[in-house]
Amino acid sequence: MRRFRTGGSPVAMAVGATRSTSPVGRSDPRHTSAEHSPSARSLADLRLHHPERLHAQPQPANAWIEFNTQVPPFDNPVARRAVNYAVNHRQLTDDTYGPGLTEPSCQLLPRNFPGHKPYCPYTRAGPATYNGPDLAKARRLVAQSGTRGARVAVYYEISTPNYRDVLDDLVAALGRIGYRVTAHPVPCRYFGACPPFGPRRNVQIGGPTGFIADYTSPDTFYDNLLSCRVRDEQRSGFCDPHIDRVAALARRTARTDPGAARRLWTRVDRMVTDAAPWIALGSDTAYQFTSARVGNYQQTFYGPIYSQLWVT
Repeated sequence: MRRFRTGGSPVAMAVGATRSTSPVGRSDPRHTSAEHSPSARSLADLRLHHPERLHAQPQPANAWIEFNTQVPPFDNPVARRAVNYAVNHRQLTDDTYGPGLTEPSCQLLPRNFPGHKPYCPYTRAGPATYNGPDLAKARRLVAQSGTRGARVAVYYEISTPNYRDVLDDLVAALGRIGYRVTAHPVPCRYFGACPPFGPRRNVQIGGPTGFIADYTSPDTFYDNLLSCRVRDEQRSGFCDPHIDRVAALARRTARTDPGAARRLWTRVDRMVTDAAPWIALGSDTAYQFTSARVGNYQQTFYGPIYSQLWVT
């Protein structure tokens, strides 16, 4: 428990994020550990017995595994889509954040962020946004791309044991659709301290990478991660001039019509998802558990608004 004082009275809060190192905020040490990590079982218990005191807070962040889009086989978008159909996005999310702690995603924008609307084409049929891998579709796309049997080097930073689970699951999925995979675990003391790797290092897939928004506008994700302007700065080397033009229109439109701009960013988000420059790992969720004495709980993307709490 962490204890805070508001108006001279104690407010007890259990702050939960992930069970391990969070793949966001490379330069921010606040995101290099999760000492207050809830389990799925403890969260279920709190939801059942104290639902009014448990507050879920989706983080304004995303994490992903990057394709090197500058070299074969993943300079071919059909091959990138095939891998996204083959991997189990829910399993990768559970590996990364802990079982049942957050929802899988296929998208650039995190949940509840301006412009976000749930969308994941890389799934078998079913009632949810994501319903599991579709290996038959993945194998057809590999055949269509002409990349079956290609050699794939996967470099993955292993700063915590669960990242090895991510690597193993990814390698298994690639093998199931016909790629010849070499896994390169990169040992690290903590996230962000690993040797660099990128397009010029003969790496086809690398990760994890993450980003936390500085402000609540979709351009903070697109401009810094996927625009053609930063192509040489990112491991993926991704650049799509058409998506760039739609993003530029969204920025201009925001000055006069914010609603139309959000719809354009939703379109950008879908176009990026369809282009598949990476395998999305979803976004973290923090959980705040408040004392029974606390009322008027409010929060932003970045945490509780302590000035608005009252204590009895």
